[in-house]
Amino acid sequence: MKPADILGLFVRCVGVLLSIYGVYCLYLLVLALIPGVAAPHGVVFFLYVGLPCLIVGVWFLRGAKWLISFCYPPDQQDKTNV
Repeated sequence: MKPADILGLFVRCVGVLLSIYGVYCLYLLVLALIPGVAAPHGVVFFLYVGLPCLIVGVWFLRGAKWLISFCYPPDQQDKTNV
């Protein structure tokens, strides 16, 4: 495997973790919206923590091509193949 492929695999693994955490925050938001459940901070927590984690996690799962090309430009990737 090339270094760019290893970085891509690492980024996707981090994306899985961030997405799971974002979905967990979404679950807490749903619980906070149920009357009678004592979780008044759920909406704010989802907006400030859960939503960014979910967005970045999905972006990382899609490969984060901008991040990979920033770390390993295409001309540098060709040199590693030699």
